[in-house]
Amino acid sequence: MVLYRPPRRPRSSSSRDHSSPTTVGSRWKALCDQESRRKVGALTGYAVIDLETTGFSPAKHHRILEIGVVEVSESGEIEREWASLVNPGRDISNSHVHGITATDVAGAPHFRDLAPILLESVQGRTIVAHNAPFDLRFLEAELLQAQMTPALLPLSGLCTMQWSSVFLEAPSRKLADCCAASGIELVDAHSALADARATAQLLGHYLSLLEGSGTLPWQEEHEISSAQIWPSP
Repeated sequence: MVLYRPPRRPRSSSSRDHSSPTTVGSRWKALCDQESRRKVGALTGYAVIDLETTGFSPAKHHRILEIGVVEVSESGEIEREWASLVNPGRDISNSHVHGITATDVAGAPHFRDLAPILLESVQGRTIVAHNAPFDLRFLEAELLQAQMTPALLPLSGLCTMQWSSVFLEAPSRKLADCCAASGIELVDAHSALADARATAQLLGHYLSLLEGSGTLPWQEEHEISSAQIWPSP
């Protein structure tokens, strides 16, 4: 589901259409053998997010430009997805990265308008992102600015980039390299929904490798996220 997209226009190098085998290695086996690992509990599922932004730091007043969310079951099945451009209320100087221009977002909703939909997606789920600290910092800053403060701060989540060195043999921890190592096709990179879909598939790959192990290495992140008290949408 795409909540907002800009009017159609000719595609150029600076813009894009915003439409909508690896085995478990010795490192993972070693983790399974650790007595400190907890058994898998009842899961509520995952909310995989990806954000495109005007820059690298909300502390420098950078804002979210695009949100992509994929809801995933506890077993790794994709249940629902949505995406929207976001009006950041400021200039955009990094269009060369994501192809989003000021014209694209001129009529887009502001974050506070999308927050109720986002809160519905993350409620009772573990948030997942590739390079989660980056996305969580922006998500937290936007929620605070919208006066929708979660009970537990800083926000916590599962980082597929962090776990890639355990589950994959990839040349780097970049999403593209992790997808290639997992046999996942990454189409339209740096589009929020495309990257969220790829990250959701990467999570599904990790979960498939865990099948039958009875062990959840990110149980702590799961428990913190699922215990989060989100503001009412």
